[in-house]
Amino acid sequence: MPDRPHAIAALIAGFTVFRLVLAAFAPLLPQEAYYWTWSQHLDWSYFDHPPLASYSMALTTALFGSTLFGIKLAAVLWSLGWNILWARLVLDMYGDRRLAFWSLAALNLTFLFEALGVGPTPDGPLIFAWSGAIWAVWRLSQTGNARWWWLTGFFVGLSMLGKYSGVLLGPVLLLYLLTSPRQRFWLLRPQPYLSALVALLVFMPVLIWNAQHDWVSLAFQSSRRVGEMGGFKPRYFLMLVVTQLAILTPYGFWLAIGALVREGRKGLGASVDDRTRLLLLSGAIPVLLFTFVSFRSITKINWLAPAYATLVILGVRYALSRPN
Repeated sequence: MPDRPHAIAALIAGFTVFRLVLAAFAPLLPQEAYYWTWSQHLDWSYFDHPPLASYSMALTTALFGSTLFGIKLAAVLWSLGWNILWARLVLDMYGDRRLAFWSLAALNLTFLFEALGVGPTPDGPLIFAWSGAIWAVWRLSQTGNARWWWLTGFFVGLSMLGKYSGVLLGPVLLLYLLTSPRQRFWLLRPQPYLSALVALLVFMPVLIWNAQHDWVSLAFQSSRRVGEMGGFKPRYFLMLVVTQLAILTPYGFWLAIGALVREGRKGLGASVDDRTRLLLLSGAIPVLLFTFVSFRSITKINWLAPAYATLVILGVRYALSRPN
């Protein structure tokens, strides 16, 4: 079945229809209602998060009214988008329909992506744009065509317009260029730096709002977060492991963390192919950062979501390569 021409499309369509049904009947959670109130009072940005999730809810509720379906449809559309990007990424990287099918199945069968696929929060736009940035960088690596830098910059900016943690794409892409002998030449070209300017322009609504409000949101999400960290608290790390094991499911957690450990041991030297390098860095940087944070502060269960997509792809690829 996974090798059939329309199997991947049927899989994505099936999960999307399931989420559309859930969107019509699942109760509205307090956090979702909170973001919906923002969509009723559109602004350049907001105190807690950037505005993209609320912009998308404003669009779907304009079309379908302020109903359960109208509010939650925004999340369903983001999940449809990120599934298409995941499929495109795997097919462009490996040309393997079986790997694409089972990677999407493994990801969509987790509690994490099912919840985010029907719950309108800033994570939906973040995952979509993060996935788009990784795909665009791979197309750049594949083709050598500098025009892919413009799409990369757009997706990086869009990720930050969805959620501030999109800024972690900066270190991901920089380390990818630094450690890849085949892509390092881009550091001497103007395109990556112009791409960063494109990202900044897309992110401009947040900067405008912060400039009007004494930079309060950026301070809250950076220096204030750091200032709130306490001493060494290993129980927070244990909480992180338990919650991730639950929301990713034990099998999904094994796929992701197994891939992180297995590929991480090999390092990022010249012998590592660029596909593995890019997927590993996309997952490793958020995982390592928020794991470090978890020893001093509570790490929310959804913060690692963008990291898991590429790690699960690596994990499924390894699983499919095993004789048993």
